[in-house]
Amino acid sequence: MPPGFAIAMEDLTNIRETTNLRREQRGVFHNWSFYQLRKFIEYKAQAKGTPVLFVNPKNTSKTCSHCGYLAPGNRKSQTLFTCQACGIGLNADFNASQNIRQLGISLLSSLSVNQRNVGGYRPADKLTA
Repeated sequence: MPPGFAIAMEDLTNIRETTNLRREQRGVFHNWSFYQLRKFIEYKAQAKGTPVLFVNPKNTSKTCSHCGYLAPGNRKSQTLFTCQACGIGLNADFNASQNIRQLGISLLSSLSVNQRNVGGYRPADKLTA
């Protein structure tokens, strides 16, 4: 990837402990290997010299990526996001991905020049924006 590019991901550490699920969803959800996916992405990114940034997932699915308005009612369903302030309607996953992208950009711009050029850079624990 060209200089200045990075991969921004939600930090899903302890996601299973913080998520409320219906009984029928628990089995499917707990079979997901978030750690394995994370390690695979980190491995591939490091091979290309691309930093991986982990951002706080809090409110990424409830905040409008267009105007920044935050409200639980913005998320009409699992798939539809409609902002109560500006009225924009988006696929909910796309909206959340744009918020994660913006958090990653903010985090990347706050890193020093030397840190930015290190592939797979992560401080000791985790990055949050």
